[in-house]
Amino acid sequence: MATKKKKKGSGKQQAGYTPGQLIVIGVSVMAVVLIAVVVLLSIGKPDDEPSIGVLDDGPVLVATANGMEIYRHEVEAVQQQIMMQTGQLIMEEAALEQAITMKLLLYEAEVRGHTATREEVLLRLEMMGVSEEEVREEIGMFGMDYDDFLDEQVEQLILTGLVEELGEGVLVSEEAARQLYEEQVAPYDDVSFEEIRDDIIEFLTDQEAIQKLQLLASGLYENADIEYFG
Repeated sequence: MATKKKKKGSGKQQAGYTPGQLIVIGVSVMAVVLIAVVVLLSIGKPDDEPSIGVLDDGPVLVATANGMEIYRHEVEAVQQQIMMQTGQLIMEEAALEQAITMKLLLYEAEVRGHTATREEVLLRLEMMGVSEEEVREEIGMFGMDYDDFLDEQVEQLILTGLVEELGEGVLVSEEAARQLYEEQVAPYDDVSFEEIRDDIIEFLTDQEAIQKLQLLASGLYENADIEYFG
């Protein structure tokens, strides 16, 4: 099978997005957001349809990144997730870049000590009043495997931990918080600044963490040893 090599530092923008921008779309900043989009991120094919990117002899390998394998069904899952979250269809090449970047970010997060388990996913669901039986019933309506669903959520929790780490040490000034309030809240709501000050600061902190994640993702991609197949 023909292959092509991407030299380190030769990453490129795809379909109007950089890899860093794409990965931010797919990452939940807070665990509550992760659980809230459970159904959107987990819609699968009905059981009587063939799995995406899988042939009779197994999954289709489309790329490797620092030796880590990326398969076609992972790329098409990215396309589906972006469509469900934003209503926009991204091209396969752009989705491949995000799938690659996701692999690199997950590895980086694990190197930094961020881990998660299925038990943690179930605990967070329970804290939101959602039982395991309800989850099984909900995802079963879309023909998704329960184990695959849990594995996706474990990855999201790992990335959430990385985002939280990047947000540590971020200092949001009172002036910045008040400016956001005056520009984006006060004209549309009569809530006082004092009532939502903490929420605004948390929001601005998350925004700074997202920017750091985007830079990290872009850097990891640019310096990765990537090989494409097909």
